[in-house]
Amino acid sequence: MKKLFVILTLCSLLVMPTMTMAMDVDLTKTTAKGLTDFQTQAGYASSDKNLVEIVGNVVKIVLTLLGVVVLVIIIYAGFLWMTAGGNEDQVKKSKQWLINAVIGLALILAAYAISSFVVQNLASATTK
Repeated sequence: MKKLFVILTLCSLLVMPTMTMAMDVDLTKTTAKGLTDFQTQAGYASSDKNLVEIVGNVVKIVLTLLGVVVLVIIIYAGFLWMTAGGNEDQVKKSKQWLINAVIGLALILAAYAISSFVVQNLASATTK
């Protein structure tokens, strides 16, 4: 059961970025203009980003991945609860997983709010 959970988690973490970055691009263009168009459509056109924006993007990506992990934990806890079959120990275990997942989600949201506030203020302070 744990191996299946680990395999599904790893597969979802590998597949999720490819699904979110999917776009309609003509890949038959091999010229520099074609690569520039691809870069623009992917959102990486401006290479003049400062350090604050880069750190902000990295923090957002990490917090997004943590949110995905919390979602997987909630699904796992729900699966444990649904398959408990009246076993009180398994129900307690699934409730503890859910409580921990909600606490983790609250921490992730707080970290996102704090980091967003800090990055916005740093960006406005350094660009004046």
